[in-house]
Amino acid sequence: PVRLCLEQTQAAQAVFIGDSDTDIRAAGAAGLPCFIADFGYGPLTLAGEASALFSDYRELAPLIEGALKR
Repeated sequence: PVRLCLEQTQAAQAVFIGDSDTDIRAAGAAGLPCFIADFGYGPLTLAGEASALFSDYRELAPLIEGALKR
């Protein structure tokens, strides 16, 4: 579903923002950087596979900018 969304929107760049192991797996399958809210739904047993964890939405802008520069 993630790849289909990217194809249909013709996105040139993307990141995945989530809060659970399911989101980490979906981002990985789509080949996207994944930023995970450590205060979300969870579970987060795969947190080490995420690009980064964040505790406040204000932390996202620099994370996204850094990921899209790569």
